[in-house]
Amino acid sequence: MTTSDEKFYAQRDANFKERVYNILFDDSAPHSENEALELITTLSQKLEPIVVTLPSESYPSKVIITEDYASKVDTLVASMGTSDDIEETHDSEGC
Repeated sequence: MTTSDEKFYAQRDANFKERVYNILFDDSAPHSENEALELITTLSQKLEPIVVTLPSESYPSKVIITEDYASKVDTLVASMGTSDDIEETHDSEGC
């Protein structure tokens, strides 16, 4: 990473932190990281837990893989290799 890249990302990070603080505290006054962490902790403790219910049934796949399909995938993968490939390309078996 070049020095100019480091400066860019350092500035970008500083701007991000400032934007987050402005959102959290709804002002542009300087705040410490500890203040931000305390506020985030307080807010997160007030949130209701999120309940995710997944269906108990599984849905059948709409993809049917046949020997013909596997053979075509093998042909496609083999044609994607170049003569300078060092590693052997895997086939579609077990995919």
